[in-house]
Amino acid sequence: MVPSFFILDLGCANSIRHYLLECELPRYRLREYYQCHVDELCEEFRQELIKEHAQISDVQQCDAEEHKLQLKHGTYKRLKAKVDLQIAGQIYFYKQYVANTIHSYNSVVFFAFRFSHSQSSSSDAVDQACSSLRHRLLYLNQLQYDKVQKNLVQAVDNALAGCRYHFFSR
Repeated sequence: MVPSFFILDLGCANSIRHYLLECELPRYRLREYYQCHVDELCEEFRQELIKEHAQISDVQQCDAEEHKLQLKHGTYKRLKAKVDLQIAGQIYFYKQYVANTIHSYNSVVFFAFRFSHSQSSSSDAVDQACSSLRHRLLYLNQLQYDKVQKNLVQAVDNALAGCRYHFFSR
């Protein structure tokens, strides 16, 4: 017979669960192994757009969709997940930039505009693309946070259920 002070009751289990989920596990920031550093990626994206935009001589066709842009976390280092910046450029820069220009001008004027557009309109387009990418990266980071948090809750609940079954239910 197990003494009553060894019985893992619901209140005790909830206290342990709360301590692990709210006090102990957040210190390790496990979510950061699956997230990206938004500022670094946006700056890298900006530099790549500025470099590529100066070299473009024709309109690039793109059929990339926003849902295709996903975080890739190959090495599991803190805040080192990456996205494919080529796809990001197609989604957030070329698609909007070309669509806005085509709707604004007919095709003859479009090509004349394409080679003589001002630096400020290009800079505005790059800024808008970087802002859109930033929002998407924040959204993807939040999805990763939610996924890791859900897995941690399940792991703690399973560990407590195992303890309750193996050690305290006799």
